[in-house]
Amino acid sequence: MISTRRRCLVLVALSLALASCGASATEVRTARSARYTAEPTEVLVAITQSVEASRYHVGTVADRVVTTKPRYFRHDGTSLRAPEPDESENGIPVLQGAEDVYKVWFRIVANDDGGARTVAVESFVELRRPKLVPLMLGPTDRSRPPFIAGQVDALYVRIYDRLRPSAIAAAP
Repeated sequence: MISTRRRCLVLVALSLALASCGASATEVRTARSARYTAEPTEVLVAITQSVEASRYHVGTVADRVVTTKPRYFRHDGTSLRAPEPDESENGIPVLQGAEDVYKVWFRIVANDDGGARTVAVESFVELRRPKLVPLMLGPTDRSRPPFIAGQVDALYVRIYDRLRPSAIAAAP
């Protein structure tokens, strides 16, 4: 009986710990719809810092657009190392023998919206299977792994946290 009680307490503690991880739905909504008074260069700096904090690397920065370098994941969100250039077969990387491998990268755009800046995060996912041609998965594709939405939300929240002092309060 004590072991059952302990098990229940451990499960409750784990549930509370997991629930406290990540941003709330309200924080994500606020971050996604935020408008900023910051200068365009400040917004780009916040975006690049947020990308680096999310364990992606900045690939290119051009005219208010930041593109990350791709990362590779298994379906469960486990990160894989990037393939080396000489590890390819017909131009398609051979990735550690995993069944489904997802190549993921982001494009973050800083837009001007009537004197204020807004941020849009786009995710790109390519499904790679051994010996097959890579397949791009659209935003609503059911084959997209579920962890991608969480990564997009986390990027929005990180950017918002860095630009919070210049955030324009939303109308009630």
